[in-house]
Amino acid sequence: VLSDLTHSLTAIANPYVLLLSLCIVSSLISQALDSTLSIILLLPICIEAAEKFGYHPHSFALAVTLASSIVFMTPFSHRANLLIM
Repeated sequence: VLSDLTHSLTAIANPYVLLLSLCIVSSLISQALDSTLSIILLLPICIEAAEKFGYHPHSFALAVTLASSIVFMTPFSHRANLLIM
């Protein structure tokens, strides 16, 4: 259902818009949840949306994984950063 929604929202745009939107959503979710949980939640949506567009899902999955792990750079999202602050 969520992949249908992302497909309908970005159907007229190029695949970079889909990739960017998935990365932004992954980064925002990983601010509130653990980065592993955001990957687990978004990876099936990402793979299915990439297959609907006809693109290789491995590159989309890699982008979502990197976007959720970039949250370690912000000082508020990870316990180790909060401990140092």
